[in-house]
Amino acid sequence: MILNIDLWPHFLEAFKQFIELVPERDLARGWSSPKDRTEFYRGAMLPLAKSLGEFTGGDLAACGELFKVDFAISSRSEEVPLVFVETENNPVSSHEEIGKLVNLAAPLRVLITVSEWDESPNVWKVGHKGQLLSSWEEIIRAHNKVWPRPGVVGILVGEWHPQGELRFYAYAFGEGQRLAWPETEIFVRRSVTAKSPAELLLKKEPWQDSLITIPSKTSIGV
Repeated sequence: MILNIDLWPHFLEAFKQFIELVPERDLARGWSSPKDRTEFYRGAMLPLAKSLGEFTGGDLAACGELFKVDFAISSRSEEVPLVFVETENNPVSSHEEIGKLVNLAAPLRVLITVSEWDESPNVWKVGHKGQLLSSWEEIIRAHNKVWPRPGVVGILVGEWHPQGELRFYAYAFGEGQRLAWPETEIFVRRSVTAKSPAELLLKKEPWQDSLITIPSKTSIGV
């Protein structure tokens, strides 16, 4: 199995393919509550492990709660983690997950979180990009000064944008320094037909309009 490679670009590409192939209503369900979002990401781990396994030439498997980390992608034979993934639904407390990831040993460690991120005018009341990104970077730099280690810490921030897009922003740090790849921070832009997951889930599917409504007992005089 090839290990002297940068797993981050390939993780991103596999994650992007997963997001682009998921039915829109499944995206909305995955965004409807913290528990549902965690389960949504759990569903992404198997295709991610398969894709990374094909790239590295290894037989990889995804598992949960290894060393109290949400997900890990490891070689089946050696059970050595190549990727650790932490998912956090509250971006304000995600500094705890960043602190955990920088202290783990693996070629790639990834935080996936969600936030009202875009700081452009008239998008959100408050966009959190500047505050959170600088906070995470400070933690990564501080730990690297004490104990430098190889590998990449990747950060993915999901945002159901009110302009009708599901976005994921990507950032990466290596040896405490911000990496230049990907060249654009918005690496997933998927069009959605509603401004919010709740609005989308309220929409009827075409087949629902053809359903026959069975009257209740009270309405038929029973």
